[in-house]
Amino acid sequence: VCGATGSMFIFYTIKNFGPLVFTMIMVTRQLVAIVLSCIFYGHHIEASGIVGAVIVFSAIGYRIYRKENDRKQQEKSRKEIGSTKN
Repeated sequence: VCGATGSMFIFYTIKNFGPLVFTMIMVTRQLVAIVLSCIFYGHHIEASGIVGAVIVFSAIGYRIYRKENDRKQQEKSRKEIGSTKN
């Protein structure tokens, strides 16, 4: 039952917000789990682990930025095309 419910939330998130947002949610969840593990169990994160997390979040953030920028460019070009037809 829990697995099916989880799958429904996954499909809902991807359908309504897209796979990029879902990826960001899952990576954030994993990062929070790692930080909590460090706090509660005294595990240590090496510098390479921190660099890896920064690379992943930077890449995802860049993709979100590019997607939003492309969307704005498309809206701008549609407005320009619409204004030339009138």
